[in-house]
Amino acid sequence: MLQMEHVEAPRTNGSYLEELDDRWNKEILTWAIPQNVVSKFQRPPFHLDPGTFSPRDQKVTDRRLEIIKDRVLAKKAADKKDTTPLTLIDVGAGAGSSLAPIREPFSKITCIEGAPHMAKALRDNLALMYSDSSSYEVVEGIFPDIASTVRPASVVNCSNVVYNVVRLIPFLKALNDLARDLVLLEATLRHPFYRSNPAFKYFWDLDRPNQPTAADIFEATCALGFDPKFESLPLDYRRSTMSTEAMATRLGLGENRFEELEQFMATSPTPENPSVIIWWEPPGNTTGD
Repeated sequence: MLQMEHVEAPRTNGSYLEELDDRWNKEILTWAIPQNVVSKFQRPPFHLDPGTFSPRDQKVTDRRLEIIKDRVLAKKAADKKDTTPLTLIDVGAGAGSSLAPIREPFSKITCIEGAPHMAKALRDNLALMYSDSSSYEVVEGIFPDIASTVRPASVVNCSNVVYNVVRLIPFLKALNDLARDLVLLEATLRHPFYRSNPAFKYFWDLDRPNQPTAADIFEATCALGFDPKFESLPLDYRRSTMSTEAMATRLGLGENRFEELEQFMATSPTPENPSVIIWWEPPGNTTGD
């Protein structure tokens, strides 16, 4: 596992944070597919199947759980006077796939999800995970807009959400403000659609962006004074093979082009896009539950 050493960054002034925020906003919006291409699509390209985001068996140990044990559980065990219940907020919980591997140490979990169909699937999956419904709650809404309605927790987790965010600085601030002990932000090194860039070029003659990246997220957390740590995870950590159906949906291709797509996927290498974790212990947070 590779680690990026902490890059010293001063607590910078507001103009620099605005610059970082504007740069992120400009680059993330370049991932929008031009309307002249969308108009030719044979299917909607952005349908998210809750089954893709439902809990599943993971063959490798979840690195986030290791960080929680090292940075939170170990300190709590050493402090005999600390009787505060361990709580978790999962931002952008989807249907529960990011929550399942790390839920065990926590007595109460709050899941935030903005898509109604995902929230419904999430409630169904939580009911299977927990016999006591008081152990969890689902808050529907867009983060960070609803951050003020959520009680702070020991740990805030946010997995594979950040590239959906158009304003990075307020998002990171809100994650930090809700966490007493630890923030875990998991993302791919580049935008999740990066692996389909060659296919977009082939089928639609469309050059797709390469920015922003997780390095921009790390830079922003440094600039905010959060003293983050950056870990690049092994390729097999979250690696999955994209099915023809999933790729066709992303490209807006109908079944009449499946054979051509299968041939393309068999002969054209797919760019790698490993996962990373950026984590930090909130500086000076004393907010209670």
